[in-house]
Amino acid sequence: ASLSLIRSVAKLKIEMVNELSRAITVNEMSFGAFMADRFYLFQEEKLDVPSDAVYDDITYGSQDDASQRLGIDIEGGESRVLVLYIYPSYAWTSGTTDSPYTIGFRTPNAVYPPLPFISGTNPYNYIARNTQVTIRALLHTDSNFELDFAAEDWGTATIDVPSFD
Repeated sequence: ASLSLIRSVAKLKIEMVNELSRAITVNEMSFGAFMADRFYLFQEEKLDVPSDAVYDDITYGSQDDASQRLGIDIEGGESRVLVLYIYPSYAWTSGTTDSPYTIGFRTPNAVYPPLPFISGTNPYNYIARNTQVTIRALLHTDSNFELDFAAEDWGTATIDVPSFD
């Protein structure tokens, strides 16, 4: 028998690529105002986001407080992946020009200001449940980076469940 699993959340898979020749440490990662405070647990609408959802920006880590730093070390020419799970989001509604779907980074030597990973050139203005959003951040030089974005199916797996006889 086959069973479909539909997750209630979305997955952000963030790959940070250090294109510098020296190691860097990402101490802060910031996201624009697309983090919803609520969603429908069971699918009630296409995007599963109530019309009264409130969106907020969020910063993980702190450059200034050593006890709060992310401390993601990335050697020169290497990459690291971080995965976050978020509520579905419909933060970019019609009538607004700037995408709230942004990500930025901070290291001891540089601030990589927030850039949109979903913009007017992408066919999406939302993040649906059961979707994996892959963000690839290429950290070129101090304070200069670019993003790639892809919305994908979360993936499938075959699981062998033994009989309960």
